Amino acid sequence: MLGTIGVILGTLIITSGVLERRYGLAVGRVRRVDPMQDTAGGGLSFVARLAIDAQFPNGAPVTIPRGTRAVIEQLNPIAPPVIQLIVPEGGTGSAVEPGDTIVSERRRGAVDVLGRLATDLTEQLERTIDDTRALVRQTTRAAAQAERLVTTTTPRVEEVLDQLSRSLEQTDQMLADLGPRV
Repeated sequence: MLGTIGVILGTLIITSGVLERRYGLAVGRVRRVDPMQDTAGGGLSFVARLAIDAQFPNGAPVTIPRGTRAVIEQLNPIAPPVIQLIVPEGGTGSAVEPGDTIVSERRRGAVDVLGRLATDLTEQLERTIDDTRALVRQTTRAAAQAERLVTTTTPRVEEVLDQLSRSLEQTDQMLADLGPRV
């Protein structure tokens, strides 16, 4: 149990991005999200169209260098997901232009980890319930067989006990007759 809790806490810390340097500056918003058929894997991808601000509140221009990557994550269960732009160390000198693509990844946050844990527990619980149902069916069959066995053997057992009782009575009578002679 403690190992499981340790793994969960470790996963939450690693996936939370605590070890990355962050600045927390808002530079825009998601304007639109379009689904796109992934030709390589056959799955579904999404393209987020961003509306990047031209300048920061202090008037400095917003410049996003090439090589910047995006990390999409949900920081807490209540807030909507955010897109964090991770600027490469040193920069390349040139900036991203309108219409350029920034490579992104979706980071599994605490909500995802807890959701996966809940799914795993649900699957284990379903398997346990299925196993329990099978065990109950087997136990019911065994009880029915035992009841049939008792029902079919009861008359014979009663007959044997009746014969044994008569034999014991006869033995008692013989011992009673033999006793005074000995």
